[in-house]
Amino acid sequence: MESHVSANIELPNLRVECRNPYRFHPLQSNQISHPPFKMTAAWKAAGLTYNRYLAIAARTVRRSLKDGPRLASERRGQMDLRFAKWENGKQGEVRSLAQANNEALAQAAEK
Repeated sequence: MESHVSANIELPNLRVECRNPYRFHPLQSNQISHPPFKMTAAWKAAGLTYNRYLAIAARTVRRSLKDGPRLASERRGQMDLRFAKWENGKQGEVRSLAQANNEALAQAAEK
């Protein structure tokens, strides 16, 4: 038993036979419609978000480079996020987000 779909289309002076997993659209015989099954992206099937998938792919490519270009690309990939708390219309001290998170985690662990 064949596992694919076959379709025969007969038009005046033209006979088309399609024997593949795709089917001809009934209204437009010159175009192929989408497959009858749904294909899910591998990253989605693995339970990853698209941003996480991109981060993993970028890290993999960076690790495959030689030392000089690899170090330069890793520096470009690092982010330094800073924030400032505003009170009464005035900007407070500008702090590193990573440092503030570490301090908050340390305070939470003490409690």
